[in-house]
Amino acid sequence: MQTLGPASSAQKTFRALRFSIRRLAPRPEAADLHATVTPTFTTLNSRLSAQDGAHDARLDASAELFVLDDDVDTFMAEVVARALLCVGRDRKHPSFIAAFPTAPSKAADDVASDAQSRYVRTAIAALRADPIFASISAEVNALEVKQDALEAGRANRDALWDAEQLARQQSLAAAEAARLAFNTIAPSLKLLYPGRRGLLRSFFLREEKETGKATK
Repeated sequence: MQTLGPASSAQKTFRALRFSIRRLAPRPEAADLHATVTPTFTTLNSRLSAQDGAHDARLDASAELFVLDDDVDTFMAEVVARALLCVGRDRKHPSFIAAFPTAPSKAADDVASDAQSRYVRTAIAALRADPIFASISAEVNALEVKQDALEAGRANRDALWDAEQLARQQSLAAAEAARLAFNTIAPSLKLLYPGRRGLLRSFFLREEKETGKATK
């Protein structure tokens, strides 16, 4: 693999360049070439590491969002049950319908969606506005706290998603620079080691067969 095409992945470029740099390092006559291509590898390594970190952070935030969403759904069910007691278990009571115009279970189907947030916020406002629900004000306040946490978690996840996309673009840019640098290695080595085909091939990564024997 003496050249890499434009479609080469960042990881493929990383592996190929890492190997070649390692092979160049101990040869004094290739010191200038080593010094030229190494910075592009260092940058790519840093960008890929940052991308992995951003990806992990976004996955963690997404996982936490499920926890926060479940907290809201579970507590909403508790508030609904208490609100129903306030209206004598009459689901058709105007006050109950004002707070919960549709079945709360429908809103719980989504995970941290805009529709879910609107439903919960509207319910909180309606419950606070109606004196018939005054006895469950503490529960309503607690629900608001949980909804605040959910929306903050969603905002954090969305910000981390943007950060991950930026990190990916930076990795792609670094990979392209590294790929172009890698493609200068073979021509440079041919000038350094004319006619030494075996030596030239040794500077480039070749996948070995599962038997462990080097491919030819």
